[in-house]
Amino acid sequence: MTTVRAVGRDKWHSTLVLVALLHCLVPVGALYAQYLPFTHYTVDDGLPTNAVYGGLQSRNGYIWFCTEKGVSRFDGYTFRNFTVADGLSLNDVWDLREDRHGRIWLSSFSGKLTVIDGEEVYHLFEAKSPAFSGLQVFQTGEKVWAVAEGLNFLLKPQGEGSPLDTVPFDASRLSRSQKGEPLDIPLFLSPDSLMRIQSGPPRVTIESLASGESNSYTLPGFTAEVAEEMAALEGMVAKSWAGGGMIRYGGGSTLYFFDIKGWKLKRIDLTSYLDRIPDLVRFQELGPNFLIQTNLGMLVLSPGGTVLDVINLDESQLCNIHRTFSDREGNIWVCTKENGVAFLTAQQRNSQLMPSDVRQDVGVMHLAQGKEGQLYAGTRNGRVYALKGNRLEGMIAPGKRALNDNQEVRALRVAPWGELWLARSTMGVERFRLSGGKVQKHWLSQEGAEVFGGQGLHDLPGTDSTVIVGNKDFAFHAKNNWVAIARGGISMVGVLDENHKVKSWQRVSEKRAYSSAFDAEGRLWLGHLDGLSRYSPAGGGAWNEDASLLPGEYILDVQVDEQGRVWAGTDGFGLMVWDGHRLSQVKGTEGMRVQGMAIGGHRLWLATNEGVIQVVIGEPVAGSRVEVAFTRANGLPSIEVNAVAVDSTYLYAGTSKGLARLLRRPVYFNFRPPLLTVAPPSGLNVEPQLAHCEAGLFCFRAPPPELIFRFTGLSFKSQQKIKYYYQLEGVDAEVRQAATREARYTDVPPGDYRFTVLAEDVEGLRSEVAEVRVRISSNFYEQALPWLLLILALGFGGIALHKLRMHRMRQANAREAALSKQFAELELRALQAQMNPHFVFNAFSAIQYFIQINDREQADRYLSKFALLMRQFLESSKSRYLSLEQEARLIRLYVELEQLRFPGQLAFDFQLHPSINAGTTLIPAMLLQPFVENAINHGLFHKKSGGKLTIVVRPGVQDGLQCIIEDNGVGRKAAALMQQRAGRSHRSRAMRMTSERLNAIRVIEGYDVKVETEDLYGPHGEAVGTKVVIEVPEID
Repeated sequence: MTTVRAVGRDKWHSTLVLVALLHCLVPVGALYAQYLPFTHYTVDDGLPTNAVYGGLQSRNGYIWFCTEKGVSRFDGYTFRNFTVADGLSLNDVWDLREDRHGRIWLSSFSGKLTVIDGEEVYHLFEAKSPAFSGLQVFQTGEKVWAVAEGLNFLLKPQGEGSPLDTVPFDASRLSRSQKGEPLDIPLFLSPDSLMRIQSGPPRVTIESLASGESNSYTLPGFTAEVAEEMAALEGMVAKSWAGGGMIRYGGGSTLYFFDIKGWKLKRIDLTSYLDRIPDLVRFQELGPNFLIQTNLGMLVLSPGGTVLDVINLDESQLCNIHRTFSDREGNIWVCTKENGVAFLTAQQRNSQLMPSDVRQDVGVMHLAQGKEGQLYAGTRNGRVYALKGNRLEGMIAPGKRALNDNQEVRALRVAPWGELWLARSTMGVERFRLSGGKVQKHWLSQEGAEVFGGQGLHDLPGTDSTVIVGNKDFAFHAKNNWVAIARGGISMVGVLDENHKVKSWQRVSEKRAYSSAFDAEGRLWLGHLDGLSRYSPAGGGAWNEDASLLPGEYILDVQVDEQGRVWAGTDGFGLMVWDGHRLSQVKGTEGMRVQGMAIGGHRLWLATNEGVIQVVIGEPVAGSRVEVAFTRANGLPSIEVNAVAVDSTYLYAGTSKGLARLLRRPVYFNFRPPLLTVAPPSGLNVEPQLAHCEAGLFCFRAPPPELIFRFTGLSFKSQQKIKYYYQLEGVDAEVRQAATREARYTDVPPGDYRFTVLAEDVEGLRSEVAEVRVRISSNFYEQALPWLLLILALGFGGIALHKLRMHRMRQANAREAALSKQFAELELRALQAQMNPHFVFNAFSAIQYFIQINDREQADRYLSKFALLMRQFLESSKSRYLSLEQEARLIRLYVELEQLRFPGQLAFDFQLHPSINAGTTLIPAMLLQPFVENAINHGLFHKKSGGKLTIVVRPGVQDGLQCIIEDNGVGRKAAALMQQRAGRSHRSRAMRMTSERLNAIRVIEGYDVKVETEDLYGPHGEAVGTKVVIEVPEID
């Protein structure tokens, strides 16, 4: 038997089951274990341990878990864990119970009766020995009663954290009969009454604990044979509930429900709903309903014992299941002993994953359907499966593999005559006859070699066959008995005989094709890498391209419907449709990658990178639009869908994580809006004062620097995709929307405020509006002191600021004087650097040489220029700035001296832009000479001939100058290497002094002179010189 649950609005679990109808539709025992798309929560997500025993949902909407390492409360975002550090007597908590006040009672092997109320942990009673592993909680009116096995009294707490009243009670009255003894099973119906199930004769006895009176009744269905059957069993688990009792014996498949209100005994066979007899069975009340928790799944029963809902779990998917429960939204929580908690939304229950014989083979790339509705799935690993019931059974295995051999299924189609056509990456085209339950295979091999001219042929590993590869899609035309093969090379049409063997091949197109479809007239549509084309037969085996659409678009799939409309799935341009006159884009598919399609009636289903998209076909077709999207929220294991297929009941999605089967008309859904919890408002380091406030009003004695409201929408089906709408009246002009769970406001002035907030879940359902009222006071005396302190602070601050300013001015004057002194020293050091001993020595050596060779004219010329240069050096050192004309004269003298030393080896060119007045334009004194000296001594000195030095002065940025010094020497790297080989380490004192002088000018005068040096290279990467660019600002 199977059951279907429809969700109603006003039920705690919103369940309604058409049991009688389903008994007619599905035979008892036909239910398969469900392989479902669970989300997993573990210690990595915040659980205290992966060993989780069970859980429940409290009345305020939180999910609670009892674990090996404490109790955990979950709000859909974070886990709040309670352990011994928070006051628990033991971390190992076995079970949880809730009372109508929302307090959580803990069952453990501790001697303390522990309750969690909000964020507080209370110990209400302490026994001499562990007594609370089988705790039961009852309520009469506003009072809560706790019953603990082994204690000689009942516990009756009077209030939060208060001592307990004890009601004397003879614990021996709870003793149960053992195997082989006359049946006697006591169960609490309430804190003051017991139900005893007894034999000899079979009866149910109701005892009053207060008066001691008892009454016995016969129960229809509870016969002597049943009592004898129960007395022969052992390992009993029992629970009283809704005016009756549920009993199960260890190892048995039968549950005995003694319904006092309905006055009958009902037997429930677990194997009618689960695959086999479960190893573990626990009972839990769930609102008005009753939950049967097992290691194989879960049953939900109505108060009358009718099975409302069943979830049957696959132990190969979830190992070591301990208990399963559902929440108010119909979501399923599976607690495991080693793997944390598995979660499934009600919507996701409409989907099942189809496990295969090979667990690792999950990448489904293509789907094909036979006439009888049989579904075939081709995978990335080269296997083909047939869907049988709830499993994929292997039908075609991968062939022999060669090195780097890729056998991914690239095309899969069922021919009109029932053959399965298959294309794998390096396996060619394969045809499988499926008659008689046998799979017979033969190849399309060298038959088409002459059509391709040898293109796309591949030797099959381990055989003598040569096959056609690069195949992407098949299309069949039954009337003409044609098969088309879209290929990465030459696409073709095969003409078949009456036995469906290929008689001949016809070339269609040499463009790369990825998809194909025939229309009713026998024209072939091919989806190419760069558009959609139509080909028509031209006679004599030729095909002509007579239509071209969507140029530049990558066409992944093409289909032709019964009305002759052509649908094209693109890579990133969505779904396009051609009605013979007009090309249209389907609304809502913009930007999608459409990898596959299925057409049925007035709808299409698309396999896309955003899930399965259901499209309703419009009239006219240009009005077609997206109707609904199936995503992970609906149970898909991945939104990357490769293939899609449909039948009258199911939607099939082939994804990289397996084949999912979804109900086209969902059975499991929920209309429960989220519950909203709002914490008391808080301020930045300021908590509200509740004294002297009205009820429900939070008061602040002074405006907090930041006012914070925190809230949480409890909707676990939304998996944190919750929107919040809030407004602080008097501050927010309109309602705000956010995905975060807090609202912050700064500098809120005194006054009365009303903060409202609601939550909207993933399905658009909204919670009730929650309201928080806040009063921010403006107390003069409390505020006067801060203002007085502020005035005093400003006064003292002003005095301190004035003193600090005077101190800084004195420091600035001292720094300027020190910099002026440093500048003077730098000028002297620069002069010393320019008149470096090496230069002076070279000059006198040259004069001496000219005298020795009796060239008095050259000696006289050299000596005159040298004297003039020294004079200009000394004059320029007296000023911070020189005219450009003076600097140019100094440079020319220096270069002429060097030319006299190296006659014919050094050419010099000084270029001045005509718009520059050299006589009035100022630059820092002795700015260019160190760079010229550096270029000659370290760049041009090592060239035997053809050395050239060029200086260009032209307008710069913002009325400044740009000076370019360029040489064609050996370059800086080669010069440094020569210095290293000569055993010398060069230290350019002049360059260093120049840098320090420019820095001093920048600090004192504010003129920022920038210098950049660039190495020059030839077309083959060889060094061809150095260029220095000096940017000089305008100097007044």
